[in-house]
Amino acid sequence: MADNVFVDDNANLWISGFPVGLDFFKYTKNLSYPCPSQVINIQLCAPQSTGEVYPSYELREVYSNTGHELKGSTTAAVYKRKLVIGTAFDNLLYCDKAF
Repeated sequence: MADNVFVDDNANLWISGFPVGLDFFKYTKNLSYPCPSQVINIQLCAPQSTGEVYPSYELREVYSNTGHELKGSTTAAVYKRKLVIGTAFDNLLYCDKAF
């Protein structure tokens, strides 16, 4: 279940969310419930001479956990190769060398 999308300076998409959407609803009722977190990065390839804007892309998972490190990620933002992952009710996570 994707929550928020961040677009970086290179037009890459950073999508944060919950691998199992139902877990987030359980987490909102009980903040000790270990709601998993996930961040996906989608790098769009350059437009082609044929006019097709984004003919292909590269998708990679840059962060994932079971909810014991970070509960219910709601947003991810990148700046100068550093990643910050935010949540609705828990702490945030700062990754100094994200990729």
